[in-house]
Amino acid sequence: MRQQPGIIPTATRFVHTLHGFPFTLKTHRSYTDVVSRTQMTNQVAVKRPLRDGLLLWGTASLVIVLAFGFYWLTDEVHISAQWRLYLLLNAAFSAIALWRFRTWFRYKDSGAMLVAWLVVHWLVYGLLARIHFNVFFCIFVFPAEAQMLAVIGKVQTAKRREKELRRAS
Repeated sequence: MRQQPGIIPTATRFVHTLHGFPFTLKTHRSYTDVVSRTQMTNQVAVKRPLRDGLLLWGTASLVIVLAFGFYWLTDEVHISAQWRLYLLLNAAFSAIALWRFRTWFRYKDSGAMLVAWLVVHWLVYGLLARIHFNVFFCIFVFPAEAQMLAVIGKVQTAKRREKELRRAS
């Protein structure tokens, strides 16, 4: 099939219909194709500066050094592998959650709730590791926790908007 001018070659955006004999394919252009093409033509390819590459390599090196230091320190103090896994998984999840919900710190109540949730999260998972519960199964609960936080964030945002609307009127 030849490409028609002005249509993006993306399979999900094509609407095909059968016309005539022997059933030739005709492609119709949709509104999303026009919008996407317009957005694509306005973009300019920019080469990343050397600084970005150096920052990326520096961050990767720092992560490697910290991981090696973590392993060495926990090996020196004779911390079990289960606790190491517990610490790494929860530290990674906490860092991702803090980055994802960083806007909550604009408001005192939301920031305090996020910090309280992280403390409770660490205590619960610490207790589970202490009683030798398989920490591997806990990682399947992380997405549910993140979704719960997202729902709470939406509810808090809705409440703030209602307050702003009441003040405005």
